[in-house]
Amino acid sequence: MPSPILGTSYITQQYGLTDFARSSSGRSYYKNFPGGIHPGVDFGTHRINLPVVATVDGEIVRAKLDGGWGNHVELLGADGWNRQYAHLSAMKVVVGQKVKAGDELGKVGTTGSSSAIHLHYGNRRRSTFGSWEYRNPSLDFKDLPKSSPLPTGKLIKSDEEEDKAVYIYNGRTKFPVPDWDTFVFLFGEKAKIELVSPDVISKIPMGDLLPSLK
Repeated sequence: MPSPILGTSYITQQYGLTDFARSSSGRSYYKNFPGGIHPGVDFGTHRINLPVVATVDGEIVRAKLDGGWGNHVELLGADGWNRQYAHLSAMKVVVGQKVKAGDELGKVGTTGSSSAIHLHYGNRRRSTFGSWEYRNPSLDFKDLPKSSPLPTGKLIKSDEEEDKAVYIYNGRTKFPVPDWDTFVFLFGEKAKIELVSPDVISKIPMGDLLPSLK
C-alpha cells in the first residue's frame, strides 16, 4: 500500500533526527523519544480530513484520546509491531476489533500535540525492559510518497499580525504553504519571511498548490 491515507498526501516530516527534530521546537516535542528522534512519518493532506486505513492485517489494541498523540489508534500486526495512527479527528474502530489492510480506521486530524491537520504514522513495540522501541515505518510501504524538494522563490506574508498565511513567491505567482509542519520541513524554523502589505499580496495571482507538492 503506498500510503495509510486514502487520497492525495505528501510527507511533511520523515522518521529520525530530522531538521525539525534538531530545532528548538522539535527538541521540546521529541525529548522523550530515543535520541530525540521524530518517531514516525508525518503525512500532510492539504488540511483535508481524509480517511485513514490499515496498512496491515491485525487487531486494534488502542483506540482512545491519548495525551499528545491525540485520538490515537494502534494496530498490532502479525510481526509483533504496533502501527500507530495519531492526531485523528475521528476514530472508526474499537479495541479488540480485527481489521484487514485497507479497512478504514478513522480520519486525519489535528488532535493532541499537533500544529496542523496531518497523520503521524509510526511503528512501535514494547522492549524486553518495558520501554517503547521504535523503527522506521517506511518499511511498511512499497511506494512511499517522496519528501517535498525545496521550492524556489522567496517567502512572503502579510504584515497584518492576524494574517498567518505564508506564501512562496516565484516572481509571478504566490503558492500557499499548507501548514506549519510543511513550512518547517521545507525551510527550517528560522527561515526569513518578507512582510508585504495586504494590498500588494492581493494583487499577486494565487497558485492552487505548491508545485513541489503536486
